[in-house]
Amino acid sequence: MMNKWFKYSLITLMALVLLFFSLAIYVYQNLDQFKAYALKEINKQLKSEISTGRIDLNLFADFPRVSITFNQVSIADPIQKDSILFKAKNLYLGFNFYDVLQKKYLLQSLIADSAIINVYINNKGLANYDIFKSENDSKSKPSSFKFELNLLKLKNSYLSFKQENPNQFYSVFFKETSLSGNFSDKEFELKTYADAFVQSINLSGLELIHQKPLILDLNFLAKPSDGLYTIKEAKVKLSMLNLLLSGNIKQAKTFTDFNLNFKGDKIKIQDLLSLFPFQLPESMNDLKSEGSVYFTGKYFGKESKYSKPKLNLDFGVENGSLINSANGIKLSNIYFKGNFISGKDEQQLGNLKIEGLQAQLGEESLGGAIDIELSKNAKLNAKLKGGFDLMEFQKLVQLSSIKSINGMAKFNLFLNAEQVNGVWNWMNSKNTVEMEMKGNEIVLNDFTKPIQNYNISFVLKDENIQISNLEIKIGKTDLKGIGYLPGFLSDNKSKILEIDLKSESNYLDAQDLMIYEPSNSSTESNQTAGKEILIHLKANAESFKYQDLIGKSFRADLEIKNGSINIIDLKLNAWGGLVQTNGKFDFSGKNFILEAEPKLQNVKVKQLLKEFNDFAQDAIKSEHIDGTLSCNSKVLMVWDDKFNFLKPKFKAVAELNMKNGQLINYQPLFALSKFIDINDLKNLKFNEMSNTLEIVNEKMIIPEMDIKTNAISLSISGNHTFENYLDYHLKITLSELLNKKRKVTENEFGEEADAPGKVNLFLSIKGPANNLKFVYDKKAVRAKIAADLKKEGATIKEIIKSEIGFTKDTTIKQSNKKDGNNDELEFEPE
Repeated sequence: MMNKWFKYSLITLMALVLLFFSLAIYVYQNLDQFKAYALKEINKQLKSEISTGRIDLNLFADFPRVSITFNQVSIADPIQKDSILFKAKNLYLGFNFYDVLQKKYLLQSLIADSAIINVYINNKGLANYDIFKSENDSKSKPSSFKFELNLLKLKNSYLSFKQENPNQFYSVFFKETSLSGNFSDKEFELKTYADAFVQSINLSGLELIHQKPLILDLNFLAKPSDGLYTIKEAKVKLSMLNLLLSGNIKQAKTFTDFNLNFKGDKIKIQDLLSLFPFQLPESMNDLKSEGSVYFTGKYFGKESKYSKPKLNLDFGVENGSLINSANGIKLSNIYFKGNFISGKDEQQLGNLKIEGLQAQLGEESLGGAIDIELSKNAKLNAKLKGGFDLMEFQKLVQLSSIKSINGMAKFNLFLNAEQVNGVWNWMNSKNTVEMEMKGNEIVLNDFTKPIQNYNISFVLKDENIQISNLEIKIGKTDLKGIGYLPGFLSDNKSKILEIDLKSESNYLDAQDLMIYEPSNSSTESNQTAGKEILIHLKANAESFKYQDLIGKSFRADLEIKNGSINIIDLKLNAWGGLVQTNGKFDFSGKNFILEAEPKLQNVKVKQLLKEFNDFAQDAIKSEHIDGTLSCNSKVLMVWDDKFNFLKPKFKAVAELNMKNGQLINYQPLFALSKFIDINDLKNLKFNEMSNTLEIVNEKMIIPEMDIKTNAISLSISGNHTFENYLDYHLKITLSELLNKKRKVTENEFGEEADAPGKVNLFLSIKGPANNLKFVYDKKAVRAKIAADLKKEGATIKEIIKSEIGFTKDTTIKQSNKKDGNNDELEFEPE
């Protein structure tokens, strides 16, 4: 009996499997026809055509539902040219498998992934989302393709809503949202869930909600035939504020009637404050909240061509306190009452008032009121006045960027502004903002040194901020200055915040200002995020110090922007002379890069090299040279993120002139001790020397130059590496050598006559500084002989020319001999 039952069961299962695969084969055989039909029928019902890339069919992923996937699908905006109403990476259309077999195409689910939806209503009231044709628009026969949706979903999608009149803008990112229910039934339960992020709610240019999380969990009882939707259960969480909703929505042919009520559910002061368009410090969430906190509202009335619903909100705090339980610091006597009432028409969106605002921190208190009229030309009136102890404030909220602070802050604010054509106008003589901070010390987590003896005052004038006084001390550096922030409050389209600063110092140590070490600990939001900052700084200091560099009369004109300092002009009396430069210091990447064009006038070269640590090279160090240097140069210097100097990247070109110079114990010259007394070589003096030196690839390149010293006259060229490897070429007059204490044997070094009574030696010095090789330079001699033959040939041509009587010979070039006793040699390395 058992075997018989098993046999029939197996036959039945095989029949079902066979039937299923037969149906699947049938669907796939008609795949192209089905996809083309679906796209055609959808476009029939839309005013704007769908454009799509690949169309796929998925039979098994959600069986018995068949899913058509439109990849890279978009719908053009029917109102705005070159704009998109809808665009998605994937759009899934779900149909019942058995309906498809009967050629009934009833669309049951619609899921969009990575979509962008731009809803727009122009100033004439035309909406771009009105894309479905009415029954009267369609002259074709009834289609078997119909909408019977029971599921709508958005995943990782962005929705924006913009209305011209009145001026409104909303933008929301939906991580996941869904509407489910049997929409075609006469009565059904509609479930709505959304995990979203409200990026902005902006009315008439005033942002009411900014960067707040939103969670919706709503259940409606829907009766489409009666047009009635009743909220059975509804929870909303906006930022930290939990709300409970109740009420219903009634739809009719010419209007929709709203009757919705909501109230806060066990809310705290922080929950209420979290709705405001600024970011609270995270530490605020850990404070204990006391007092009566309320938030209630009602959305009611008919939305039609002639009317719109009303929104009324009441919120506030009575006898409230915020207490840091760890240290007992308390913000007490918190009170304010707020109300928002929507406007009567499209020209007047509503009015927001916060009245009787007051709070007390220690012995200091603050108070004020805010009134905002939302309309085509919005108006703002705000009054705030008070003060607070900065140490107590920090203990209360514990800002993570501040380690400790002491001092007092006082402020007096009165703002009166009007919005004209979408732009806030702050040009009002009644506007007053005064702020003063004064104390002994501020210790910041990202600063290695504290800010001491600070006194900062600023005022608002029109739409500009004027820093009337800035006094601080960091280390031994004292700074006193003023500043100006033009257009700080202006609602212009520029993303650049310009700051003009002027500072004076008696003593300025640059290392006292290089104290910023950013960490990841700070969680406070940057209120200037997305705003590019340009700082114009003019700094003067009587005394200036940087490491071993000490100077006077420091003057700098700088622009600081995008992680770089543009050095417009910098002057400094240092090293016994004048230093001036322009250039750029870039600290935006992994390395610190300085590109500059320093000009030196009569500076002491020994002191210069010493205070710059010999520029990290051993070729010529401060202990080896002395004299007065003037030069024009271009330099490229690079440091890593630890401020270690990267020698391989160092480049420089310098046109220099040195007077009253000395080479002191310069070891490479000791190789000439065969010819010159060693004591003369230990202190080689010269009146003047000029040349253009180049530093590249850790090597100093020296073009040929003549030097007349107290010991001997010579010509020198070659290069000297940072590792102290030399490759020098010398030309020395033999007659001078023979007059010295050291004599040489004739022809010992291949001497040759240069002029009557004058013989030159060509020498090469190579190797590390502690093991130099001193040899006769044959290549230089060959170059000298070739140059002489060329000159002699030119002379013969001149003689022939004059004797024959040619008046012009373009093949002959005049020989320009600078000095009959000195030769210009073309250097060729050995």
